Amino acid sequence: VKVWPNAAQAYHRWVWESIAQNKPYDQFARELLTSSGSNYRVGPVNFYRAIQDKTTEGIAATVGLVLMGTRLHTWPEDRRAGMAVFFSQVGYKPTSEWKEEIIFWDPLNSVAVPGSIAPGIPTPIAKSVTVTNQIPQALAKPLSENEPLAAVFPDGTKTTIPPNRDPREVFADWLIRPENPWFAKNIVNRTWAWAMGRGIIDEPDDIREDNPPSNPELLAYLEKELVSSGYDLKHLKRLIFTS
Repeated sequence: VKVWPNAAQAYHRWVWESIAQNKPYDQFARELLTSSGSNYRVGPVNFYRAIQDKTTEGIAATVGLVLMGTRLHTWPEDRRAGMAVFFSQVGYKPTSEWKEEIIFWDPLNSVAVPGSIAPGIPTPIAKSVTVTNQIPQALAKPLSENEPLAAVFPDGTKTTIPPNRDPREVFADWLIRPENPWFAKNIVNRTWAWAMGRGIIDEPDDIREDNPPSNPELLAYLEKELVSSGYDLKHLKRLIFTS
């Protein structure tokens, strides 16, 4: 993870505590996706901070790879664009602290500075930024004046996101549904690959229709067990290690 030590420590601490507390995986994923705040103080926002390509398409591709086990570059362009909408309002704002950034929901695109700009770098863009340690709250115009967003979930379902709703929340709620075709399958397959050296679907980050699992019944069983246990990763690992 290419983040500053303070941020890396915050990220590591959040991940470590989540595992130690056996936080349900659906809760973990939702907290990760919907996080906002300082990357020095709010561990999960470093997921967004560490992404190298901070365009909406780049963020969507990372989310697809990490939480869905799928490679978006293999999707048709319109399908990629539909998913990218959910990450079109992620804002990055530098602060007066070196390498600190605020990641936040930015529905009005109030901060048009790339996330790689660091305070103290003498560039015209950096000099034009007024830095702050606070998440921006004052909006240039009411959210009600914004237009609803038309987006398409990866399964092809269309949705309209109201202007007063963070699109990331809408995507996260869709992602962690028990019937989602990627979410449970992805973490089950990755856990199996970590334990056994090879995924039931190989490669573990290449879930697609024309790359079928070597044992569909096993994968389906473990998915069902994970969901019915409340996304308990310890339960999943216990099943694998005692089988």
